[in-house]
Amino acid sequence: MQRPFTQQEKVAEIPFALKVFLLMSVGLTALSFIYTVICRRMNLGLPYSFAYYYVPGSMFSDFLPFLDKFRAWGTPAFFDNTIHGYFMYPAPLVHVFRFFLGIPHQRTYFILTLLTVSVSLTLAFMQALRKQRLATMPSVLFAGSAALLSYPLIFEIQRCNIEFLVWFTSAIGVWCFFTGRTTPSAVFIGLAASLKLYPFIFLGLFLPRRKYGGFLLGIAIIVAVTLSLYGIGPTIAAAARWNGEQMVAFSKYYAGGVMDLGYDHSFFGLVKVVTLHWHPNYFAWARPYTIAVAVLCVALYFLRMWRLPLPNQILALSILSVTIAPVSYDYTLLNLYPAFAMLTVLALQEQRRASRVPHLTAYMVLFALLFTPQSYIVFHAVRHGAQLRTICLIAMLVLALATPMPELQPRDAAVESNP
Repeated sequence: MQRPFTQQEKVAEIPFALKVFLLMSVGLTALSFIYTVICRRMNLGLPYSFAYYYVPGSMFSDFLPFLDKFRAWGTPAFFDNTIHGYFMYPAPLVHVFRFFLGIPHQRTYFILTLLTVSVSLTLAFMQALRKQRLATMPSVLFAGSAALLSYPLIFEIQRCNIEFLVWFTSAIGVWCFFTGRTTPSAVFIGLAASLKLYPFIFLGLFLPRRKYGGFLLGIAIIVAVTLSLYGIGPTIAAAARWNGEQMVAFSKYYAGGVMDLGYDHSFFGLVKVVTLHWHPNYFAWARPYTIAVAVLCVALYFLRMWRLPLPNQILALSILSVTIAPVSYDYTLLNLYPAFAMLTVLALQEQRRASRVPHLTAYMVLFALLFTPQSYIVFHAVRHGAQLRTICLIAMLVLALATPMPELQPRDAAVESNP
């Protein structure tokens, strides 16, 4: 058994790759901010605003529009899409919105909950750094800067999207698996996938390690939560039919639309940008695209990903979770933070040991590009920051699939901060 590290062996300096991430994050955020200020002062206008500014019409726009709809809860008007519009989310989120929209000062409590989740995960990240023998001040600096400079988080707060609950539950699930706690991992991944389907992909971590019970538990959680919360209508069948209509509407108006490409880093969004001048029917393309991507991902999983070490699998699955859906807006990038935290732990272990993490600096450069606003990527009055992110995600996926990282034992990732 390896001896524990002593207090004298604490790392006092942030590793080089992490310094690169911090410097790039500060520089790119400042560049975006300065660019936006100059454009506004010169009345040039922007197709998409810098997320740190108040934007009339965009603040809380994913939360407040449902106020009238949920005032009609318990009446036929709630299910009438022509009166209060569609609710284009999976059924379990009906009750989440119902809770927040049914209490006084809805917006305040929603934002407070979002901030509490964000602060809690930041503190957990900080503690993970300290457990890897990084001194307290560098831990606070790195974790705090990563949170304060996080464009996906600021964008999430600006829009008041429900994504933070998916981020919270899936982050716990992925980190539990990384540290060897497979049963709670299955529970949290199942909960996340019942809110939005794409975290289901993380159940792919269980099969190569023959954790079949955890895999089945995750499936059971998804089914149980979804079925129990389908009780929003007169019958489960009626509720399921209504929810199906909402999903079709999402495919029609979002997967089939092109208005928000500047925020959409999905693979399908990149396809749209490349083929836009042909004016195709993207709604008709959405289903064949989804089937083709699903087949390719399954083949990739069994032919390559299955044999890779756990860090490679977590990174690859995290990337696929935010890219393979027909639409994936920038707040979903929050779900890359568990993989980012994992690579940070690997960077600290690389500094203390002889093991080398391949392409670590390249990963950190790509993360810096993914986690900063980049409102300056504009061509012909159209923002393409999201497409740059898609290219970065593809590059990161190729690196994760091509070169194995050091395999960590769960005890190494969760080593105690005191000897």
